[in-house]
Amino acid sequence: MSQSFTQTFLVVPARQGVGLTSVALGIVRALQRNGVDVRFAKPVAQEIGDTSVHFAREIFPAAVPEAIPLQDVAEQVAANQTNELMEEIVTLCMNAGDGASVLVVEGLHTDPAHPFTSQLNIDTARSLKAEVVVVADARAPSAAADLRLTISQYVNEGCRVAGAIINMAPEDYASEEIKRRLGKVPLWGVVHETP
Repeated sequence: MSQSFTQTFLVVPARQGVGLTSVALGIVRALQRNGVDVRFAKPVAQEIGDTSVHFAREIFPAAVPEAIPLQDVAEQVAANQTNELMEEIVTLCMNAGDGASVLVVEGLHTDPAHPFTSQLNIDTARSLKAEVVVVADARAPSAAADLRLTISQYVNEGCRVAGAIINMAPEDYASEEIKRRLGKVPLWGVVHETP
């Protein structure tokens, strides 16, 4: 296994229901269209029948590894086997990104039933030395505040935030206020709601 991929992005939500899978797969597709050799991984399947890996396998020609079931992750966290879990996640991601220029990793939604999910995203970003991309829902009245809070959490944990994406925006969405509130973190894009 070579370690020739040069860049890893961990795509994380600013809150639940932001369309994380769509945005993560959209980033992969956009990079492919620009000629970048990119791979995708979702190390942890958050629910039974998680569709991220399925869609990635249907859309992209590269192999996408099977995700670790959340129940297995929860058991490892409860048994204080976080180091072993992180080794498993890193190995899965490195295998997925082997030989690619970029690896896009889909993170976890925060989950009140599994409060470790936020910390697991942070640990994953640090272990992979990934740059974080935060996704927010434009329909949420607190989208800018959600982004700033999530960005602060990652920065305070020593992670680099590469950018933010606003998803499900109305056609007339004004992104200037968000750009201003993000400060130095670039707005990668605004994905408009197109039912």
